[in-house]
Amino acid sequence: MIYQRFPLVHVLAFVLLFQVGCSLKETESLRPNANCPNAPVAAFSMNDSVCVAPCTITFTNNSSTGGDLTYQWDFKNGFTSEAFNPSAQVYSTPGQYEISLTVTNSDSCSTIARKALRVRRNPLISVSGGDAVMLGATQRPSSLDYHCLYLQGSTIKSLTLNAQGQLNGGSERTLFSDITSIKATDRNGGFIVTGKNGTSARIGVVNSSQQIATPNLDFQFQNSSSSVATGANSAGNDYLVTGYRKISADNYPAFTYFNVDGTVKANRSYATVDKTNYIGLSVIQKGSNEFLIATRYTPNETTAGQIIAVNAAGDILATQTLSPVAIPSKIIAINNGFAVIGKGIDGKYYVAGLDVNYTVIWSKQLPAVTEVRDVVKASDNNLIVCGQAQDGKRLYLAKVSVSGTHALVWEKHYEDSAATLTGVSIGAIPNSGGYIVAANHFNTINQLYILLIDEQGNEKN
Repeated sequence: MIYQRFPLVHVLAFVLLFQVGCSLKETESLRPNANCPNAPVAAFSMNDSVCVAPCTITFTNNSSTGGDLTYQWDFKNGFTSEAFNPSAQVYSTPGQYEISLTVTNSDSCSTIARKALRVRRNPLISVSGGDAVMLGATQRPSSLDYHCLYLQGSTIKSLTLNAQGQLNGGSERTLFSDITSIKATDRNGGFIVTGKNGTSARIGVVNSSQQIATPNLDFQFQNSSSSVATGANSAGNDYLVTGYRKISADNYPAFTYFNVDGTVKANRSYATVDKTNYIGLSVIQKGSNEFLIATRYTPNETTAGQIIAVNAAGDILATQTLSPVAIPSKIIAINNGFAVIGKGIDGKYYVAGLDVNYTVIWSKQLPAVTEVRDVVKASDNNLIVCGQAQDGKRLYLAKVSVSGTHALVWEKHYEDSAATLTGVSIGAIPNSGGYIVAANHFNTINQLYILLIDEQGNEKN
């Protein structure tokens, strides 16, 4: 601390130390009267500067001592103290807290010590019934909170989190118990769920109020008695589903276009020689009457996938190879084209950019990952991908530029030394900025894990 004495002049002197991330911020300031030759020392320590809510913080006073000194603590959690060593304080709400200790002597000379405490929200979401598998998470646009879809045993359930990402008590809902081979796609604060029920393809819709909506039915792709739905998307108020039909030992890609009430606009399967053993994995609307299906070749993982363009009746308009991507996890729209993420023909993982004619015009290998599960367009029109790091234990996030050399803008790894973290989905938070990341946290049981991150991939409170 810097101290200077100027008669008949009020002065302010301070030392400021700051570390990015708010793990440490200390300010000591002297606010003396006209004559303070012996200002007291104010100093204290805490047992932690970053903790997970709810957490208990203890304080040790390292200030000057003496009978004429008073001590005033402000813990910024609604409590204060005048004790030399105050009682421990509990912090239940995530956020940044600047805790202060003011030491004053009999000459009314005061010194203030400040320290920052960062209280993180607990990313683990505990649900009744224990073990649970995350399927996806999204923001509910009307209420500004979050909606999570998860699997418990063979039952699909959902719950909601408040704006700080904490569980809303009593929000757990049971939805479906007849869908297997599950794939979930977020839609308007809810989800489209696809899979199968026995030998039938299955679609179910959950709205933002956690209610089952239409379409909610079993179906078969065209000319099939054995179908599996593997991906879905919305087209305005309607729904697009892709998957495959089985004929003997072979699979064929398929496409169904549902009205919002569950009636069918188009239902096609593509049992041609050049489509044999390709299956649809992801689907997107390209224009008012055109749709793109991202497919993979099932006999091996070394043959490039295909993009199949179809019209509103399901007729094939064109086919393009997806090389270097063999197994496309997802296709999304970006500026002047589309992007696909997935496993490459060389076993590595890629982001690939497609032009408006769905031809691959660039690709970027993602280093040190074992899986890529989801991708979202960032607010700056670049891409953020979500998956698992190569060590098989850490959650992987990366931002990829869609221009220039398609560099990695940043990479982030989130970990828990006692568990395995696997990324499941990532979605934008339109109302407050940033992204919601859903993951699975496995130690002795599987638990739901939610991160709220900013544009740089850093965790938000």
